[in-house]
Amino acid sequence: MDVREAVVKAKEHFETAFGGEYIAGPRLEEVWLDRTSDTWFVTLGIVRKSEGFSELQNMRRIMRIEYADGDFQFKTVQIDKETGDVLSIKSRELIADVA
Repeated sequence: MDVREAVVKAKEHFETAFGGEYIAGPRLEEVWLDRTSDTWFVTLGIVRKSEGFSELQNMRRIMRIEYADGDFQFKTVQIDKETGDVLSIKSRELIADVA
């Protein structure tokens, strides 16, 4: 499995697992191959529906692309390179840049 196939597989699996729970995404954030375990790690960014979600209000935000990076949650999909099996989906916390 090459990097393109890993990204497609991650997005497809994510859609199956979380379809309907988010209003923006999944967008590709990063991807890397762990050569010791022959495992792809694909990080996707999403904006999840919040309590009080208003379809119309959030549709306006989507149309104007008002989401800032801080609105996104990040999920890392782990995929076996040889078999293409999805091994896990985990939340990924980003650490703010310290200047």
